Amino acid sequence: MKLSKVKVGLILAIVGVFTVATLLTAFLLIPKTPVDAFDSESDVTSNAVVVGDIWNSSAKAFNATNFNKLLSYISSNGTISGVNTNEQTAADIRGYTYGDKDPNKSVVVTIGNYKWQVVYLTRTGNTTGDRIATLLMVNNDGIATYGNSSSYYGPNDFINGYPTGMYGTSHIRAVTLNNGGYYINIYKNSDNPNSATTASKSSSHKYALYTVESNGLTNYLVQPQEVWYQTEAQLTGSNNPTNYTLNNESLSTTINTGWYGSSYTYQGKNYYTEWGDDYLWLPSISEAGTADSELGIWELSTTERSASSSWWSRSGSYPDSTAVYRLGSSGSGYGAYYVDSSNGVRPALHLNLDAIAATLTKDIIVTVSDSQQGIVSGGGTYAFDYAGNSTITAIGINGYLFDYWQDSVGNKIYENSYTFPVTKTETYTAYFRLPQITFTSGNSGAEIAKNTVATDNIYRRHQLDFTTGNYISSVSINGSPPQEIDCLSGTLIADSACLGITYLTNASASRIVFEFAGVVDDITVTLYFTNIIQALEPPSASGGASGIVVSATLGGVASVVGDDFESLNDTDTIIFIAKLAQNGYRFSHWEDAEGNNLGTQETLTLTKAEAYNKKITAVFVPIDQSNANSSLDNDQTQEFN
Repeated sequence: MKLSKVKVGLILAIVGVFTVATLLTAFLLIPKTPVDAFDSESDVTSNAVVVGDIWNSSAKAFNATNFNKLLSYISSNGTISGVNTNEQTAADIRGYTYGDKDPNKSVVVTIGNYKWQVVYLTRTGNTTGDRIATLLMVNNDGIATYGNSSSYYGPNDFINGYPTGMYGTSHIRAVTLNNGGYYINIYKNSDNPNSATTASKSSSHKYALYTVESNGLTNYLVQPQEVWYQTEAQLTGSNNPTNYTLNNESLSTTINTGWYGSSYTYQGKNYYTEWGDDYLWLPSISEAGTADSELGIWELSTTERSASSSWWSRSGSYPDSTAVYRLGSSGSGYGAYYVDSSNGVRPALHLNLDAIAATLTKDIIVTVSDSQQGIVSGGGTYAFDYAGNSTITAIGINGYLFDYWQDSVGNKIYENSYTFPVTKTETYTAYFRLPQITFTSGNSGAEIAKNTVATDNIYRRHQLDFTTGNYISSVSINGSPPQEIDCLSGTLIADSACLGITYLTNASASRIVFEFAGVVDDITVTLYFTNIIQALEPPSASGGASGIVVSATLGGVASVVGDDFESLNDTDTIIFIAKLAQNGYRFSHWEDAEGNNLGTQETLTLTKAEAYNKKITAVFVPIDQSNANSSLDNDQTQEFN
């Protein structure tokens, strides 16, 4: 039955119709029925929908895909907002048909090396805080004694400083579950059960993921002291088959009714509430229930409650300080056993769903500084995975290059990376810029005055005037060895930073015009000059290679000749030459901007009318024409026939 907060008294009790001797033997324990038990992987699979591991231990982060799968089974709309935390029990969860879940199926989620049943949905605090899912390990994880080794204090005495049946100072809590803290270390017939030993959490413990803060998971676990039904004294409903309040079930120390006797309580003992700040804890019989007729707070089914062997609860026996209740392996029955008995270990934990969801889904708003300059992949409202599966990429267009990202407060971030992983809620703006083209003089013989004649961002034209009496002899791009050029030939300057540069000289002035096509990075052009006129006299105004863009694909270099430099006479034709094929490439053909094939000879001759204001490209292809990776083939993006 469901627990209502407004009722009276945390009834953590047992029907007192048996003697102490009977209580300390296995009573009400029904023989285990194998088909009813989660005692194997196949049982889990056949009785539940199973979610893959939601935790990535190496990244110390949650797996968005698997966590969203969990939400699809417990949420009406598949998101965190659809999780009903109005005290949803295991019975309610079994009845859900959300996502592709069948009715009557339990929900099991994997965390680390263990599988856990979702047994309760509620909120922290006074049921108004974060959404939490309470998880119970699907089966026992081995057996252990409740007390230290096989020891306990023989006489039944509630006045001892540390009763052996007190969960807050039990060996199973501090050491077996790796919670650390105080535990009693006393033996049979000891006459001084008033001392405690301190245990520390171990980072190598099998439960370290769930208990050691440095592993990251505990940031998303809720401690019992934050859960209302484990802390309040005034709760109502008979949640176990007894008539008595039981020790260890509530963290409250002000319960005044329901005890077997006024002295049969540990409430005033040191460390009684030590388990309140644990991340891993044993359930009480009031939470887990004991049978279909006594479902407890969580309302587990017989199958969900069953296990490979009987298993410890944290609930203390009402008449005996040396005994604690265990639950039967078949899913029905319970009994009180001395703390030196060996029984199954089956812990539970509280998972903070809101805290997890907050790390996985963020509203990322991405803009560009000018919509004409670039686009952004992953823009708009974008859900991402903290484990590093999502990135945002800025792509420049219209001749612009990515410059930097800016966050919502105006800081420059990721200045050297147009792609970066999303890590938090933020508004990001991508800024773009035109590539910078810088002209310098390689000697002191000439001063350069640059005038930008056109502002076209694709074919950017720059007119340079330099000191009269100086003539250009060679050009260097980005510090490369100077390429010797002839004013009469209009030789193309080719470099990885740009597809091509053509130039025009003027016969009446020391002037040169550069056009740049497809610039992909900043460029520094260094000009070297000479004052020797004889071999470098500029052509007449009717000659030269004016207004022509010549480019070469990856794998070679092309040039253009505007005049017959053998005879130094003007011609009416423009000659294009494909040369310097790189290792692993060969010349294929010429084509214009529309992709028309203009010829397969290495030399192409066009009239000035045919060539003017045209972009002519020399196409080079890999010698190895297969798509397979090859030492001769550096371009795997297309297949050549």
